[in-house]
Amino acid sequence: PNIITVGVAGMNFTSVKFAIDSIVDASSTNRYMINIHPGIYVEEEITLKQYIYIYGCGPSVTYIQANASTDTIITAASYCSLNNLCVIGASGTGGIGINASNITKFIIDNCDIEDCTTLIKCIATTVNTDLQISSCIFYGSHVTCFDFDGTNSFILVG
Repeated sequence: PNIITVGVAGMNFTSVKFAIDSIVDASSTNRYMINIHPGIYVEEEITLKQYIYIYGCGPSVTYIQANASTDTIITAASYCSLNNLCVIGASGTGGIGINASNITKFIIDNCDIEDCTTLIKCIATTVNTDLQISSCIFYGSHVTCFDFDGTNSFILVG
């Protein structure tokens, strides 16, 4: 796969959003891996693209934080994954950590999701959503842990 690095200095990008937005040719035969180095990345709302896999250095050292408490921090895409990081700070009215609606084959592995009004939203209105969550921890005061509606295939592993 193509590899892009994000870090505070000396990497391809200093913003996760800018790294994702720079990718215009991801496909099933041209996949991308974004490696995020330790740090706190305060980001505008991030919309993933298909065939992009995001890897942090661990949920206790790699943070993607909402720029505004009412944001959706990450909107998922089909055939993507989030791994080894923490999504934090969408604690205001309507704030969502990860919106995994109307997608297929999305994986969240070894992630902490903290202090979001809704931790994970997964609404299936146009496709049967396929979401796998494994080895994740959910923290903080939130109104909704999981918001599911429609036809979903949901796997929660340890």
